Amino acid sequence: RSRNNGIEWERISTTFLSQDVDAIAIDSSGNLYAGTEGGFIYKSTNQGDSWTLEITGFSASSIVRFITVANDSSIFASARYDGIFHSSNGGHSWVKITDNLPANVYFDVAINNKNELFVSLYEAGIYYSNDLGNSWINITDNLPKTRIQNIIFDKEGYIYIGTEESAFKSKDTVVTGFSVKEFDELPLS
Repeated sequence: RSRNNGIEWERISTTFLSQDVDAIAIDSSGNLYAGTEGGFIYKSTNQGDSWTLEITGFSASSIVRFITVANDSSIFASARYDGIFHSSNGGHSWVKITDNLPANVYFDVAINNKNELFVSLYEAGIYYSNDLGNSWINITDNLPKTRIQNIIFDKEGYIYIGTEESAFKSKDTVVTGFSVKEFDELPLS
C-alpha cells in the first residue's frame, strides 16, 4: 500500500499462505479483500495492517482472479477453476452461483451500478445475470472465440472487454430480457 499517492510503497501481505495476490477490492466501509493463488480470500478491516483468512474452500489449483463489490456491499469472487462465488455478509461465508453455467475456466466477474453481473468464461463468452446469479444469459454472439480477460463499464453504462487479441465496446448500454449484446472491436493503434 501507499500512504503518499504512490511515492513509497509498503508490503501488507506478509501473512498470506500464497504471496501471489491476483485480486484486490475495497468495499464502501473501507474493508479490503485480497484473492490469491491456492484459492484463498483474505479480509482486512484496518487498511491492510492485519488480515484474516475468509475462505479456503476452493481447489488447491484455483486462483482467485477477480473480486468485485456491489452497491449493496455484496462481494463476488472469480475462482479460475471453481466458479463465481457470492458473499452477502462481508466475506464470512460464500455461495457458488455458477452451477447453471457451462463448466469452464472462469476469468472476470464484474458488476455494474444496477447490480447486474457479468462473467467471462474461457473461450465461451460473457454471461449476464440480473438476479445475482440465479439465471444467466450468454450475451456474446458476435465476439470471436477467445479468452475474455477483463470487463469494465464506463459512466454511461457501455461495456468494455479486453481479450488476448483485442478490445471491444458494446454497441448499447441496456441488457433487457433475452436480447443479445453486440460488440464493436476497438482500434488499438
